[in-house]
Amino acid sequence: MDADAPAALESSSRTDPAPWHSFTPRSAAGIAAHPEGRLCRVQCCVALFVAAACVWLLHHQWVPAIGQAIARLPHPGGSVKGGLLHWPEARPRMLTPVDAPPFLHVIVDPLDEEDHSLIADIQVELRERSLQVSSLFGFVRVGYPQGWDLKLDREWLGPWWESRRPFLLAALGAGVVAVLLLMWNLLAFGGAWMVRAFALFADRQASFMVCWRLAAAALMPGAVVLGMGILCYSMELLPLTGLVVVYALHLLITGAYWVAAPFFLPPLGSAASASNPFAEAAQASPAPAPLENPFGSGDSEGGGPPAPVA
Repeated sequence: MDADAPAALESSSRTDPAPWHSFTPRSAAGIAAHPEGRLCRVQCCVALFVAAACVWLLHHQWVPAIGQAIARLPHPGGSVKGGLLHWPEARPRMLTPVDAPPFLHVIVDPLDEEDHSLIADIQVELRERSLQVSSLFGFVRVGYPQGWDLKLDREWLGPWWESRRPFLLAALGAGVVAVLLLMWNLLAFGGAWMVRAFALFADRQASFMVCWRLAAAALMPGAVVLGMGILCYSMELLPLTGLVVVYALHLLITGAYWVAAPFFLPPLGSAASASNPFAEAAQASPAPAPLENPFGSGDSEGGGPPAPVA
């Protein structure tokens, strides 16, 4: 491939109006051909949308459940100290109401005697020596740190949580944006090879940077679908299994864009003609007129040798 093909692609695409989104394969290819920050702006907008959906879910579903759990703590309450749970009661207690939305439930089992069935999408169990988090995908059990000293008393934990809740949500939103931008750019390096293969198959201009930008732009439509799925899940329009289906769907959308978008890149022939200025000059200049014969007779018939001089 000609070394000037990427430059020709970018210079020729500057004359066309650049799309501000990547929701179609053609617009994703258009963003890939414009390196002047368009991809970064689209990524930031989509990352903010997905982060806002996550914060909305936590604020409207998890935060009320945590507040209810703190309000149902005993006073004086227990504590986690020296790697053990110290609790004033011997029987297990469910801190969140049974009729609460099935997003997050908190259970305290100080003697670790019962095997509680899963009644929520995320279920947190405070056991004697460990913290267990269960969900549809299984459970994870983490032991309490030896140096951890946590008071489980509503008079102390309630004000602590209320004063720090907005900052925790803001930090979570910023963390989601940072993680998404990093993950998308890393995934684009892997997808660039697939995009390059299809671009070469279709005889399209396929420098690695153009393919990388195209692979990154093709991640955005699926991310928007995932963000909409999170919003529907937070409004109880989708169950957790439905959110899993939406997650799989957003991966399929990304793969489809990686296959289809390379066919909308400029063809290889446009790069060759744009990078050769002499070819355009040769096509634009007219053919030179034939030289006149000074020895001709000068009449309209023309041709033949000159007449002899008497």
